[in-house]
Amino acid sequence: MRIKNIDILKTIAIAMVILIHFRYDVIAMNPDTSDLHKAIYFILRNFYSCGVILFIVISGYLIIDKKYSYENIFKKIFILYLLTIFYKLVAILIMEGGHFTPSMIGNILFNGAFNGSSLQGDYRTNHLWYIYVYMGILFFQPIMSSIYQDKKKYTIFATFVILVTFIIIFTFNFLQFENITGTAFTASLPLSTKYAHMYALYLLGGLIKMNEEKIVNYFNNLKYRVTKVVTILLFTLGTGSILTYILKFMNKETFSTPAYHYETFYGLVMGVSLFCLFRYCLPEIQNKYIQFISKNSLGIYFIHWPIEYIIKKYSIEIPFFQNVITDSLLSIAILFICAIVIYLFQKNKYLAKLVTI
Repeated sequence: MRIKNIDILKTIAIAMVILIHFRYDVIAMNPDTSDLHKAIYFILRNFYSCGVILFIVISGYLIIDKKYSYENIFKKIFILYLLTIFYKLVAILIMEGGHFTPSMIGNILFNGAFNGSSLQGDYRTNHLWYIYVYMGILFFQPIMSSIYQDKKKYTIFATFVILVTFIIIFTFNFLQFENITGTAFTASLPLSTKYAHMYALYLLGGLIKMNEEKIVNYFNNLKYRVTKVVTILLFTLGTGSILTYILKFMNKETFSTPAYHYETFYGLVMGVSLFCLFRYCLPEIQNKYIQFISKNSLGIYFIHWPIEYIIKKYSIEIPFFQNVITDSLLSIAILFICAIVIYLFQKNKYLAKLVTI
Protein backbone atom coordinates (compact mmCIF):
# COMPACT_ATOMS: atom_id res chain seq x y z
CA MET A 1 0.00 0.00 0.00
CA ARG A 2 1.49 3.31 -1.11
CA ILE A 3 1.48 6.21 1.36
CA LYS A 4 -0.47 9.33 0.49
CA ASN A 5 1.52 11.71 -1.71
CA ILE A 6 4.94 10.24 -0.92
CA ASP A 7 5.24 9.40 -4.62
CA ILE A 8 4.68 12.99 -5.66
CA LEU A 9 7.11 14.20 -2.98
CA LYS A 10 9.84 11.93 -4.37
CA THR A 11 9.01 13.07 -7.90
CA ILE A 12 9.28 16.71 -6.83
CA ALA A 13 12.55 15.94 -5.05
CA ILE A 14 14.23 14.36 -8.08
CA ALA A 15 12.91 17.18 -10.29
CA MET A 16 14.53 19.71 -7.92
CA VAL A 17 17.82 17.81 -8.08
CA ILE A 18 17.80 18.01 -11.89
CA LEU A 19 16.82 21.68 -11.80
CA ILE A 20 19.64 22.58 -9.43
CA HIS A 21 22.17 20.75 -11.60
CA PHE A 22 21.14 22.14 -14.98
CA ARG A 23 23.28 25.03 -16.19
CA TYR A 24 22.80 27.53 -13.34
CA ASP A 25 26.55 28.03 -12.89
CA VAL A 26 26.88 28.87 -16.57
CA ILE A 27 24.17 31.51 -16.34
CA ALA A 28 25.50 33.00 -13.11
CA MET A 29 29.09 33.25 -14.37
CA ASN A 30 28.18 34.74 -17.74
CA PRO A 31 29.42 38.38 -17.68
CA ASP A 32 26.43 39.43 -19.76
CA THR A 33 23.94 38.13 -17.20
CA SER A 34 22.20 40.90 -15.27
CA ASP A 35 22.39 41.11 -11.47
CA LEU A 36 18.63 40.56 -11.30
CA HIS A 37 18.91 37.38 -13.34
CA LYS A 38 21.74 36.17 -11.11
CA ALA A 39 19.64 36.94 -8.02
CA ILE A 40 16.79 34.85 -9.40
CA TYR A 41 19.11 31.90 -9.92
CA PHE A 42 20.59 32.38 -6.46
CA ILE A 43 17.16 32.15 -4.83
CA LEU A 44 16.11 29.23 -7.04
CA ARG A 45 19.22 27.27 -6.08
CA ASN A 46 18.34 27.71 -2.44
CA PHE A 47 14.80 26.50 -3.10
CA TYR A 48 15.87 23.55 -5.23
CA SER A 49 18.21 22.43 -2.43
CA CYS A 50 15.02 21.14 -0.78
CA GLY A 51 15.20 18.20 -3.18
CA VAL A 52 17.98 16.38 -1.33
CA ILE A 53 16.48 17.41 2.02
CA LEU A 54 13.16 15.83 0.99
CA PHE A 55 14.87 12.60 -0.05
CA ILE A 56 16.58 12.20 3.32
CA VAL A 57 13.50 13.12 5.39
CA ILE A 58 11.40 10.70 3.32
CA SER A 59 14.00 7.95 3.85
CA GLY A 60 13.76 8.41 7.62
CA TYR A 61 9.99 8.51 7.46
CA LEU A 62 9.74 5.31 5.41
CA ILE A 63 12.40 3.00 6.84
CA ILE A 64 13.18 4.11 10.42
CA ASP A 65 10.88 1.45 11.87
CA LYS A 66 11.78 -1.29 9.38
CA LYS A 67 13.84 -4.29 10.47
CA TYR A 68 16.43 -5.22 7.86
CA SER A 69 19.07 -7.92 8.15
CA TYR A 70 22.66 -6.82 7.74
CA GLU A 71 22.94 -9.36 4.94
CA ASN A 72 20.39 -7.43 2.87
CA ILE A 73 21.85 -4.07 3.91
CA PHE A 74 25.41 -4.95 2.94
CA LYS A 75 24.17 -6.38 -0.35
CA LYS A 76 22.43 -3.11 -1.22
CA ILE A 77 25.41 -1.02 -0.07
CA PHE A 78 27.71 -3.12 -2.25
CA ILE A 79 25.44 -2.65 -5.29
CA LEU A 80 25.29 1.13 -4.70
CA TYR A 81 29.08 1.26 -4.37
CA LEU A 82 29.60 -0.62 -7.64
CA LEU A 83 27.14 1.69 -9.40
CA THR A 84 28.96 4.82 -8.19
CA ILE A 85 32.22 3.40 -9.57
CA PHE A 86 30.53 2.55 -12.89
CA TYR A 87 29.10 6.05 -13.40
CA LYS A 88 32.42 7.67 -12.50
CA LEU A 89 34.09 5.49 -15.13
CA VAL A 90 31.45 6.59 -17.66
CA ALA A 91 32.27 10.21 -16.83
CA ILE A 92 35.99 9.68 -17.44
CA LEU A 93 35.36 7.87 -20.70
CA ILE A 94 33.17 10.73 -21.92
CA MET A 95 35.22 13.70 -20.72
CA GLU A 96 38.77 12.38 -20.44
CA GLY A 97 38.83 9.88 -23.28
CA GLY A 98 39.54 7.07 -20.85
CA HIS A 99 42.78 8.68 -19.60
CA PHE A 100 43.31 7.60 -15.97
CA THR A 101 45.67 9.04 -13.38
CA PRO A 102 46.49 7.62 -9.91
CA SER A 103 44.51 10.43 -8.24
CA MET A 104 41.51 9.64 -10.43
CA ILE A 105 41.60 5.98 -9.43
CA GLY A 106 41.69 6.96 -5.75
CA ASN A 107 38.76 9.31 -6.22
CA ILE A 108 36.81 6.69 -8.11
CA LEU A 109 37.20 4.13 -5.35
CA PHE A 110 36.91 6.22 -2.20
CA ASN A 111 35.54 9.71 -2.82
CA GLY A 112 31.84 10.45 -3.09
CA ALA A 113 32.61 13.96 -4.35
CA PHE A 114 34.85 12.99 -7.27
CA ASN A 115 36.82 16.01 -8.43
CA GLY A 116 38.36 15.23 -11.79
CA SER A 117 39.82 17.94 -14.02
CA SER A 118 37.40 18.78 -16.82
CA LEU A 119 34.77 16.70 -15.06
CA GLN A 120 33.92 19.85 -13.15
CA GLY A 121 32.63 21.33 -16.38
CA ASP A 122 29.62 20.10 -18.36
CA TYR A 123 29.83 16.60 -16.89
CA ARG A 124 30.65 15.94 -13.26
CA THR A 125 30.09 13.20 -10.71
CA ASN A 126 30.45 15.00 -7.39
CA HIS A 127 26.66 14.80 -7.00
CA LEU A 128 27.29 11.16 -6.06
CA TRP A 129 28.16 12.28 -2.53
CA TYR A 130 24.45 11.70 -1.83
CA ILE A 131 24.83 8.00 -2.65
CA TYR A 132 27.59 7.75 -0.06
CA VAL A 133 25.27 9.40 2.47
CA TYR A 134 22.56 6.88 1.61
CA MET A 135 25.04 4.05 2.15
CA GLY A 136 25.79 5.44 5.60
CA ILE A 137 22.07 5.70 6.39
CA LEU A 138 21.58 2.06 5.42
CA PHE A 139 24.56 1.04 7.55
CA PHE A 140 23.16 2.77 10.65
CA GLN A 141 19.52 1.86 9.98
CA PRO A 142 19.34 -1.22 12.28
CA ILE A 143 20.80 0.81 15.16
CA MET A 144 18.41 3.70 14.56
CA SER A 145 15.50 1.27 14.23
CA SER A 146 16.42 -0.26 17.59
CA ILE A 147 16.52 3.16 19.29
CA TYR A 148 13.22 4.04 17.60
CA GLN A 149 11.45 1.28 19.55
CA ASP A 150 11.85 3.39 22.70
CA LYS A 151 9.87 6.55 21.95
CA LYS A 152 11.40 8.64 24.74
CA LYS A 153 14.98 7.57 24.00
CA TYR A 154 14.61 8.19 20.28
CA THR A 155 13.01 11.60 20.79
CA ILE A 156 15.84 12.75 23.07
CA PHE A 157 18.53 11.34 20.77
CA ALA A 158 17.05 12.75 17.55
CA THR A 159 16.35 16.16 19.10
CA PHE A 160 19.91 16.38 20.41
CA VAL A 161 21.44 15.54 17.02
CA ILE A 162 19.16 18.00 15.20
CA LEU A 163 19.88 20.84 17.64
CA VAL A 164 23.64 20.30 17.54
CA THR A 165 23.73 20.03 13.76
CA PHE A 166 21.37 22.76 12.67
CA ILE A 167 21.68 25.33 15.47
CA ILE A 168 24.98 25.00 17.33
CA ILE A 169 27.16 24.23 14.28
CA PHE A 170 25.28 26.80 12.21
CA THR A 171 25.81 29.47 14.89
CA PHE A 172 29.51 28.61 15.17
CA ASN A 173 29.98 28.98 11.42
CA PHE A 174 28.11 32.28 11.44
CA LEU A 175 30.23 33.73 14.26
CA GLN A 176 33.40 32.66 12.45
CA PHE A 177 32.10 34.23 9.23
CA GLU A 178 32.68 30.96 7.44
CA ASN A 179 30.80 29.74 4.43
CA ILE A 180 27.96 27.68 5.92
CA THR A 181 27.55 25.59 2.79
CA GLY A 182 29.57 23.25 0.66
CA THR A 183 31.20 20.87 3.16
CA ALA A 184 29.05 17.98 1.98
CA PHE A 185 30.73 18.20 -1.41
CA THR A 186 34.24 17.66 -0.05
CA ALA A 187 33.52 14.69 2.21
CA SER A 188 35.05 11.37 1.26
CA LEU A 189 33.41 8.69 3.39
CA PRO A 190 29.81 7.85 4.32
CA LEU A 191 30.65 7.95 8.04
CA SER A 192 32.28 11.40 7.86
CA THR A 193 31.01 13.96 10.40
CA LYS A 194 30.61 16.30 7.43
CA TYR A 195 27.41 14.39 6.68
CA ALA A 196 25.98 15.00 10.18
CA HIS A 197 23.23 17.28 8.85
CA MET A 198 22.01 14.52 6.54
CA TYR A 199 21.76 12.00 9.36
CA ALA A 200 19.94 14.62 11.41
CA LEU A 201 17.39 15.02 8.60
CA TYR A 202 16.99 11.23 8.51
CA LEU A 203 16.26 11.21 12.25
CA LEU A 204 13.81 14.06 11.72
CA GLY A 205 11.89 11.86 9.27
CA GLY A 206 11.66 9.29 12.06
CA LEU A 207 10.32 11.90 14.47
CA ILE A 208 7.60 12.81 11.97
CA LYS A 209 6.68 9.14 11.61
CA MET A 210 6.61 8.64 15.39
CA ASN A 211 4.31 11.63 15.97
CA GLU A 212 2.24 11.35 12.82
CA GLU A 213 -1.10 10.92 14.57
CA LYS A 214 -0.63 14.19 16.45
CA ILE A 215 0.58 15.93 13.28
CA VAL A 216 -2.43 14.74 11.28
CA ASN A 217 -4.84 15.93 14.00
CA TYR A 218 -3.06 19.28 14.14
CA PHE A 219 -3.34 19.92 10.40
CA ASN A 220 -6.93 18.65 10.27
CA ASN A 221 -7.87 21.29 12.85
CA LEU A 222 -5.75 24.07 11.31
CA LYS A 223 -7.62 26.69 9.29
CA TYR A 224 -6.01 27.89 6.04
CA ARG A 225 -3.32 25.26 6.50
CA VAL A 226 -2.12 25.39 2.88
CA THR A 227 -1.71 29.18 3.00
CA LYS A 228 0.10 29.05 6.33
CA VAL A 229 2.51 26.30 5.30
CA VAL A 230 3.30 28.01 1.97
CA THR A 231 3.88 31.31 3.82
CA ILE A 232 6.36 29.62 6.17
CA LEU A 233 8.11 28.06 3.18
CA LEU A 234 8.44 31.36 1.29
CA PHE A 235 9.45 33.35 4.38
CA THR A 236 12.15 30.82 5.22
CA LEU A 237 13.41 30.80 1.64
CA GLY A 238 13.61 34.60 1.62
CA THR A 239 15.33 35.04 4.97
CA GLY A 240 17.66 32.12 4.32
CA SER A 241 18.68 33.48 0.92
CA ILE A 242 19.35 36.93 2.38
CA LEU A 243 21.49 35.49 5.16
CA THR A 244 23.57 33.29 2.87
CA TYR A 245 24.11 36.24 0.54
CA ILE A 246 25.29 38.39 3.48
CA LEU A 247 27.72 35.68 4.56
CA LYS A 248 29.08 35.43 1.04
CA PHE A 249 29.51 39.19 0.91
CA MET A 250 31.42 39.07 4.22
CA ASN A 251 33.68 36.40 2.76
CA LYS A 252 34.15 38.47 -0.41
CA GLU A 253 32.85 35.58 -2.47
CA THR A 254 31.40 36.06 -5.91
CA PHE A 255 27.65 36.31 -6.20
CA SER A 256 27.69 33.37 -8.59
CA THR A 257 28.84 30.96 -5.88
CA PRO A 258 26.04 28.41 -5.42
CA ALA A 259 24.20 28.53 -2.12
CA TYR A 260 22.64 25.44 -0.64
CA HIS A 261 20.62 25.03 2.53
CA TYR A 262 21.50 21.40 3.21
CA GLU A 263 23.27 22.32 6.44
CA THR A 264 21.10 25.17 7.67
CA PHE A 265 18.07 25.55 9.91
CA TYR A 266 16.40 27.32 6.98
CA GLY A 267 16.79 24.25 4.80
CA LEU A 268 15.36 22.08 7.54
CA VAL A 269 12.24 24.26 7.81
CA MET A 270 11.82 24.48 4.03
CA GLY A 271 12.11 20.71 3.64
CA VAL A 272 9.65 19.99 6.44
CA SER A 273 7.23 22.61 5.08
CA LEU A 274 7.21 20.96 1.65
CA PHE A 275 6.82 17.53 3.21
CA CYS A 276 3.88 18.64 5.37
CA LEU A 277 2.28 20.55 2.51
CA PHE A 278 1.95 17.47 0.28
CA ARG A 279 1.69 14.83 2.98
CA TYR A 280 -0.91 16.44 5.26
CA CYS A 281 -2.43 19.50 3.57
CA LEU A 282 -3.18 18.63 -0.05
CA PRO A 283 -5.56 16.04 -1.53
CA GLU A 284 -4.08 12.69 -2.47
CA ILE A 285 -2.58 12.55 -5.95
CA GLN A 286 -2.27 9.17 -7.65
CA ASN A 287 -0.78 8.78 -11.11
CA LYS A 288 0.98 5.79 -12.66
CA TYR A 289 3.66 7.98 -14.26
CA ILE A 290 4.41 9.75 -10.99
CA GLN A 291 4.57 6.38 -9.25
CA PHE A 292 7.06 5.13 -11.85
CA ILE A 293 9.33 8.17 -11.40
CA SER A 294 9.07 7.85 -7.62
CA LYS A 295 9.92 4.16 -7.67
CA ASN A 296 12.93 4.81 -9.92
CA SER A 297 14.11 8.12 -8.43
CA LEU A 298 17.46 6.67 -7.34
CA GLY A 299 18.07 5.33 -10.85
CA ILE A 300 17.20 8.75 -12.28
CA TYR A 301 19.66 10.29 -9.83
CA PHE A 302 22.42 8.10 -11.28
CA ILE A 303 21.75 8.72 -14.97
CA HIS A 304 20.61 12.34 -15.09
CA TRP A 305 24.12 13.79 -15.48
CA PRO A 306 25.00 11.88 -18.67
CA ILE A 307 21.67 12.94 -20.19
CA GLU A 308 22.11 16.53 -19.00
CA TYR A 309 25.56 16.57 -20.60
CA ILE A 310 24.08 15.69 -24.00
CA ILE A 311 21.33 18.31 -23.69
CA LYS A 312 23.80 20.99 -22.60
CA LYS A 313 26.19 20.17 -25.41
CA TYR A 314 23.62 20.99 -28.06
CA SER A 315 21.73 23.84 -26.40
CA ILE A 316 24.30 25.80 -24.42
CA GLU A 317 25.21 28.13 -27.31
CA ILE A 318 21.63 29.05 -28.12
CA PRO A 319 20.79 32.38 -26.35
CA PHE A 320 17.08 31.55 -26.30
CA PHE A 321 17.76 28.65 -23.95
CA GLN A 322 19.69 30.74 -21.44
CA ASN A 323 16.89 31.87 -19.15
CA VAL A 324 15.00 30.57 -16.15
CA ILE A 325 11.86 29.48 -17.96
CA THR A 326 13.50 27.50 -20.75
CA ASP A 327 16.04 26.00 -18.34
CA SER A 328 13.15 24.80 -16.18
CA LEU A 329 11.35 23.31 -19.17
CA LEU A 330 14.51 21.56 -20.35
CA SER A 331 15.10 20.22 -16.85
CA ILE A 332 11.61 18.73 -16.72
CA ALA A 333 12.20 17.28 -20.18
CA ILE A 334 15.40 15.66 -18.85
CA LEU A 335 13.39 14.11 -16.02
CA PHE A 336 11.01 12.46 -18.48
CA ILE A 337 13.87 11.39 -20.77
CA CYS A 338 15.53 9.72 -17.77
CA ALA A 339 12.26 7.95 -16.97
CA ILE A 340 11.98 6.72 -20.57
CA VAL A 341 15.61 5.50 -20.56
CA ILE A 342 15.00 3.59 -17.32
CA TYR A 343 11.82 2.07 -18.73
CA LEU A 344 13.71 0.88 -21.83
CA PHE A 345 16.68 -0.39 -19.79
CA GLN A 346 14.37 -2.40 -17.58
CA LYS A 347 13.30 -4.37 -20.64
CA ASN A 348 16.80 -5.90 -20.67
CA LYS A 349 17.88 -7.91 -17.63
CA TYR A 350 21.49 -6.72 -17.90
CA LEU A 351 20.87 -3.02 -18.54
CA ALA A 352 18.22 -3.04 -15.83
CA LYS A 353 20.96 -3.62 -13.26
CA LEU A 354 22.39 -0.17 -14.08
CA VAL A 355 19.21 1.73 -13.21
CA THR A 356 17.15 -0.46 -10.90
CA ILE A 357 18.18 -0.25 -7.26
